[in-house]
Amino acid sequence: MIFGWDYDRYYIIINYMKLAVFSDAFLPQVNGMVSHLLETLPLLSNKHQILLVVPRPRSKIDLLTELKNIEIVYLSGIPSYIYKDWQITLPFSPYIQKKVSQFKPNIIHFHGPLTVSLNGLIFANQKHIPCVGSFHGYFMEPEYLKIVGLDKFGLHKSKLLNKLLWKYSNIVYNRTNTIICPSEATKKDLIDHGHNKPVVVISNGINLHQKKELKIKYKLPQNYFLHVGRLSKEKNIEILIEAIKKTDKKINLLIVGDGPIKTTLEKMVMNKGLSKRIIFLGMIPYTQLPSSNIYKNAIAFITTSTSETQGITILEAMREGLPIIGVNAKALPELIVNNGILCDPDNIDQISKSMVLLNEDKEMRQRYAGNSLLNVKKHNVSNTVRKLESVYNSLI
Repeated sequence: MIFGWDYDRYYIIINYMKLAVFSDAFLPQVNGMVSHLLETLPLLSNKHQILLVVPRPRSKIDLLTELKNIEIVYLSGIPSYIYKDWQITLPFSPYIQKKVSQFKPNIIHFHGPLTVSLNGLIFANQKHIPCVGSFHGYFMEPEYLKIVGLDKFGLHKSKLLNKLLWKYSNIVYNRTNTIICPSEATKKDLIDHGHNKPVVVISNGINLHQKKELKIKYKLPQNYFLHVGRLSKEKNIEILIEAIKKTDKKINLLIVGDGPIKTTLEKMVMNKGLSKRIIFLGMIPYTQLPSSNIYKNAIAFITTSTSETQGITILEAMREGLPIIGVNAKALPELIVNNGILCDPDNIDQISKSMVLLNEDKEMRQRYAGNSLLNVKKHNVSNTVRKLESVYNSLI
């Protein structure tokens, strides 16, 4: 039940809707928000008409076949000086307002609190259209403030800045009808910091039925732990590198992904003499990973991020039957339940000892692997879409 609305009941009676979606991130960017959109929008578009407003890409992109029946409108902007992967657009674009007005949406759903999303929020408030806002990341917390370089001045830990950015989040999300977040931990944070609109927990969702025939084989090291994700400061990958250094020399680390600090991490690995034990594979499309031997041969998936609202790469690893090593922060304790090991944040000794333990204990690995497959079932993207439709329907 949600606000007196029964998910299953409304899943049955929901009819055609016109949904305008605004996102501050989209292809060619690769992050949790984009992955969530790529998983949910194709399923929603099977029943509903969708207008997607996103930043104009700076390079040509090949849209997935699943997006062909979704109208995409691009909002031009300029690269952010402090974080080049994000674009600064007009928060109120007459062009976008006209396009959305012609579309005549029943629901506005924005992802992220930045300038593209503000276009959707302003339109919804002006036209009195129900509006839903998804909270995807702790942009006000030290882990994210390091991304924009504030750690160079010690400002990433500024309590005043943290308070001001939470205030900004309140201003944006409290003008919606409903706030969506992917975990109970995030819901509690939002409520504790003054978000006064109903907060609904809906998993980001993941496709549990991807074909997994082995098509792509990479030359991989023996006895490796796997990390997949964006190589950015908030992921605390340097902690993971330090942990590998303290383990047995037979234990290796495979890192899949790209991002603004990849070069810095590669230099760190080289300077510590770990180039043979820590391998950077670069960016691999998430649709190709399940059909490769990367998950199949890994000991476990490992993350040292302390700022996850959920963690889609963790869900992907669980879907592939991997044990998980993570840290006891934000949403990770909700995902690592009898299927892996939780360590104290930034505790290099605990992390390294956990890696050694899983490497040596085959029975433990098998037990955790089985539990990952069980736990991930509730995150099926079809359930996510069903719950989103129920929220939309309750507001129309």
